[in-house]
Amino acid sequence: MTNIEKYIDELKVIKKRAKEDLLIDKIAVNKQGQPKYCITQPCDDCIFNGHCTLEAKKQWLEQGYVEPEQQVDWSKIKVDTPIYVRDKTSAPWVTAHFAKYEEGKVCSWFGGCTSFTSEAKDDYYSWNYAKLAESEETVWQRSELQKN
Repeated sequence: MTNIEKYIDELKVIKKRAKEDLLIDKIAVNKQGQPKYCITQPCDDCIFNGHCTLEAKKQWLEQGYVEPEQQVDWSKIKVDTPIYVRDKTSAPWVTAHFAKYEEGKVCSWFGGCTSFTSEAKDDYYSWNYAKLAESEETVWQRSELQKN
């Protein structure tokens, strides 16, 4: 089930409030993953966080719905936590250690290193997909906007 299928009723309410044909432009998504009317949603509590592009919003609508209890708050993950990462859905998962979550990006230490074994504090890489090593269910996907 996609987010658009899950939240069809909420999206209809947003469309009525927007009174415009371009519904997608009026969508915000709070940190709990629920669609809201953009004008009433603070940017710092929106997953787009001020980087509101139609493409990013379209991707969110079309991606698979994830139950809130399965979502990871990456800002609370401890440095060096084991994670799996990849850049494409067709690529195999690679083991890594969490470095940081910044500007909507999950980063791991380069080459499987940890903060202790890394050669430099900025020796990390950001990924398009990430999940905790302990969880096969929770997958984070970076939006197209965040890839640039």
